Amino acid sequence: MSELCDAILHIAEAACPRTLLAVGAAASGCLGDYAEAHRDCRLEPLVGEGIPARLARLGRYDLALVSGVLESLPAPAGAALLARLRDVHARRLLVLVRGGAGAGVWDESALRGYGLRPAGSWGEAGGATCLYEFDLYDYKMTPDWLNAEHWAHPELWDKYRW
Repeated sequence: MSELCDAILHIAEAACPRTLLAVGAAASGCLGDYAEAHRDCRLEPLVGEGIPARLARLGRYDLALVSGVLESLPAPAGAALLARLRDVHARRLLVLVRGGAGAGVWDESALRGYGLRPAGSWGEAGGATCLYEFDLYDYKMTPDWLNAEHWAHPELWDKYRW
């Protein structure tokens, strides 16, 4: 688990967050080390029952980590939690899921559907722990056609009337 926490701390160091949200007991442990090392950083732990209801009262955080929560929630509640964290509560989202039989519906294709991309894997293939990340500012590459050259066609302005 120390390699995993080291990878999370490395991502946190690169992001330089001032506010952290730890969803799950394991998440509180990893991000707690970062918060202790950086006194200007505020950590908000969400552990125990009723996480979705308590989350609704919280604001936006620079970095959120989810660990050990998705596997215990029903699929629709887990999907709502991920979507709410991604869209409302976190600029950067890290999700830890355990592979194998305990992962349930949270495989790579399901998490990619939420815009999460793989950031690392630890352990053997059948029961590996995988880290996924979502960063609001680089989750999608800008397509080629999205530039000023393709937006207006001045040469057609006198030919057609729309």
